[in-house]
Amino acid sequence: MGAYRLFERLAVGGMAEVFLAQEITDGDFGEPLVVKRLHAHLADSESARRCFENEANILAKVNHPAFIQLFDAGQHNDIPYLAVARVEGLPLEQSGPFEIEQAIQICADLCEALHHLHSETQMAHCDVSPNNVLITTTGHVKLADLGISQPLGEPALHQELHANLAYMSPEQARQRKLCPRSDLFSVGIILWELWTRKPLFAGKNEFETINNVLKLEVQNPCTINPELPEACGQFVLSLLARDI
Repeated sequence: MGAYRLFERLAVGGMAEVFLAQEITDGDFGEPLVVKRLHAHLADSESARRCFENEANILAKVNHPAFIQLFDAGQHNDIPYLAVARVEGLPLEQSGPFEIEQAIQICADLCEALHHLHSETQMAHCDVSPNNVLITTTGHVKLADLGISQPLGEPALHQELHANLAYMSPEQARQRKLCPRSDLFSVGIILWELWTRKPLFAGKNEFETINNVLKLEVQNPCTINPELPEACGQFVLSLLARDI
């Protein structure tokens, strides 16, 4: 594919496929990296192309170890792609289980990464979910998939939302103005689930899931995990407090 040799497909999503690749320079192969390429059948989708452009622009602005380094962004045969650093690790949903202290550290790392994103780009991530949180082999957190990020202070746009509904904030669900707490709400869901090892808002269908995000009374995780200190339970409940 142009300047890159794709030699292993790592993942396939609804919008793109991800390959392990190498850059070819003067006939020589460079170090392994990752190429994320839009599905060919979405090449004419303005929304999908905008997601790739959005992610490239944000990755070019952030300078924090929790975000994957961007090497290149472009098009090959009119299909957008991103070339980024290879991350040795697994998504959070494929990792664990985690001890209480480990979950606290994951939450702290996510909050630090989101603070950087919010302050440096004035954007909300809008898709903080276990599939987009990577745990490296050294135990560090990487926050991925910035394509549907949206400006802070602006109403959430449903046409841009390809997010995991079970980790969506109430502001997103109601198309209200986004604020930093919108992403922290998602962090709260992740932390609640890490401590209880149960799903919080996921329902039998999309309607039930969104209704749970908006209305379900959140149970103190201490009642499910008796080893969890009460202060931890109150902290996660504060993250999950609804402002609307």
